[in-house]
Amino acid sequence: MAKRQSPTPPKNPFAKALSSGLFQQKKVRAKKGKGAYIRRQKHQKSLPAAFDVLPHAVCAI
Repeated sequence: MAKRQSPTPPKNPFAKALSSGLFQQKKVRAKKGKGAYIRRQKHQKSLPAAFDVLPHAVCAI
């Protein structure tokens, strides 16, 4: 176990940094995308369309 652990630590921090960075980027992008989508709906003033989409999203969940 000790021999296997010695080579892995240098790889783990790098992989963890990459995974955390990728996940953070995905989360930020998703949040930005949702905000932009809501903003677009507000600018378009498409209230009926938004209400039509909401029940479908609730049913999907």
